[in-house]
Amino acid sequence: MGFLQIMILAVIQALTELLPVSSSAHVIVAERLMGLDPGSPEMTFLLVMLHTGTMFSVLIYFWARWKRLLAPMGTTADSVGKMAKGHFLKMIILATACTGVLGLALKIIIEQVILERVLGYPHGEVEQLFRNLPLIGVALLAGGLLIIAAGIRESGEAVRS
Repeated sequence: MGFLQIMILAVIQALTELLPVSSSAHVIVAERLMGLDPGSPEMTFLLVMLHTGTMFSVLIYFWARWKRLLAPMGTTADSVGKMAKGHFLKMIILATACTGVLGLALKIIIEQVILERVLGYPHGEVEQLFRNLPLIGVALLAGGLLIIAAGIRESGEAVRS
């Protein structure tokens, strides 16, 4: 894989990460269109690194806000600020824990139940799904339809108000 291909994938990741679409799916589709194997360990590692780069970019961009929210509790004069900071940190920890538990459960269900038992793969790995372009296309279509439906519903509620 060349530098130009990595740059193209990085631009796709950057453009789609903060939109309500799957940046991973778009990167995987682009990898397939470039003739790369998205299920290979190298491509999975690249996908993780692209997400890591995006995460650091977002942290740097919003650092001033995060710094205020993560400052030690004693630096805020009012009790409301202390409560807000404490609540924010608790919610970050709760969201991280929930995401980890849900992610692990989904990984087990996908690998051991769907891939191995239902589809008969001898050793199921989530990365095998990255090679299934029709599945990714259907998932992107379903996500797009949900976004459109939510937009229509929201605009209908706005008209009624």
